[in-house]
Amino acid sequence: MVQLYGMKKKSSCCSYFNYDKLSAVFKALSDPHRLAMFNYICRCHLKGARNCNVSELSTCCDVDLSGVSRHLGTLKDAGILKAIKLGKEVHYSLEGKDLAKTLRDLADLVDQCSCQEGDEHPKPTKGEKNE
Repeated sequence: MVQLYGMKKKSSCCSYFNYDKLSAVFKALSDPHRLAMFNYICRCHLKGARNCNVSELSTCCDVDLSGVSRHLGTLKDAGILKAIKLGKEVHYSLEGKDLAKTLRDLADLVDQCSCQEGDEHPKPTKGEKNE
């Protein structure tokens, strides 16, 4: 079995996913402000493995401090970021390994389930309907 973001999945097209967890990740990344913050934090990490604080993200993403905090909370709750308290400030960094593995596993599943032109669609198992 392959580990998927803390869940086990079978290696077939009918794999089990924790749909709540996956939808939380996609929902968190679906907002343009959160996506910009995610991108900024990734770029900060690439430039020197440093963390970003709320003030810095507010400036770069043109969002007020309370909005940044709310967006970062959503990203943290989805398991995309981790928060580190340094004195009075909270710094955020990427929770990268689990997220990358989840997205890779999901992409692998799509590859497994995608039929190439001329390929036959898999037969439904008992209880499934062919659409």
